[in-house]
Amino acid sequence: MEYIVTQIEYFTKYLESKWIRSAPIFYVMTGILLSSINSLLSKTLGMNANQIVFGRGIIVCIIGKLVTQQQNINLYGFDAGIFQKLLLRSLIGCFATLLFYTGLFYVNISEAQVLMQTTSFWTTILGIYILKTEKFSWRLMLNFLFCFMGIILLVQPPFLRKLAGEYEIADEKQNQFLGCLILLLSSMLFSLVQVLIKNLSHNVNQLVIPQYFSITSIIFSSFLATCNPDMIWRVPSVGDLIKLCLIGIVSYLQQLLMNRAYMKGNLTEMAMLGQTQLIYGYLFDILRGAHISFLSVCGSILIASSICKRILEKNKVQDQLSK
Repeated sequence: MEYIVTQIEYFTKYLESKWIRSAPIFYVMTGILLSSINSLLSKTLGMNANQIVFGRGIIVCIIGKLVTQQQNINLYGFDAGIFQKLLLRSLIGCFATLLFYTGLFYVNISEAQVLMQTTSFWTTILGIYILKTEKFSWRLMLNFLFCFMGIILLVQPPFLRKLAGEYEIADEKQNQFLGCLILLLSSMLFSLVQVLIKNLSHNVNQLVIPQYFSITSIIFSSFLATCNPDMIWRVPSVGDLIKLCLIGIVSYLQQLLMNRAYMKGNLTEMAMLGQTQLIYGYLFDILRGAHISFLSVCGSILIASSICKRILEKNKVQDQLSK
């Protein structure tokens, strides 16, 4: 493990010294690819969402422990305030992750990914009404309106399906609505996680946060399994066990790459590149033979466009303040 970590450190230093601008782009593009692979593996895994959270937590915990031990990173000894933030971030993150994997069962990978991108809008709402770090504007209201219209198209209500000439199946309609609702709630919770991470980033090493999250995931999912018989784990097949291990590894690497990308690259550019995750999502949906609705494609484009517009507007405001 020490050899692997040393080689990764050497590669990142070499990459960042030779290609200062290209390195963050490589990180973010690889990170969103791994995120899409994570969704694909979870979609094809024959386990409930709670077991995925538990298995992922174990793998991430083992990897994180080996890495932090090799790097001599302290995981304990924080004051009460920081420890409370770590615990709160981990609990909210566990519930958000459980909701994500649950909602993913009901919708396509591309639809799940575009709905999770709405996290930036929920963060903006928190900034306006709670943190007081954002200001309301009519442009922002227009962006929210376009995003809301995109969400309606993704939900695919019956009257829109009839207008588009698509057949309506009762179970499919209910699953689509339920999946979108669960994923939107997950996105809202992840916006809270982002705020907490921002507050923690100056006090703890970035490798500490996923370690606390993984331990909390194990405890949280174990508690749910004892409370709800539907969430009890089953003995996985060899194929499912391999997929579960890959989910844990991919999740850990994706988190490190995205953090590195935002640390080294331009925030606006990284956020814009993050929207290309939608391309991977549709590619994987096509490869697995999923039905892709015309309404879903239109809704995805509306949401992605409104997010990109919001990112550009925020960058413009920051440039004006810096001057």
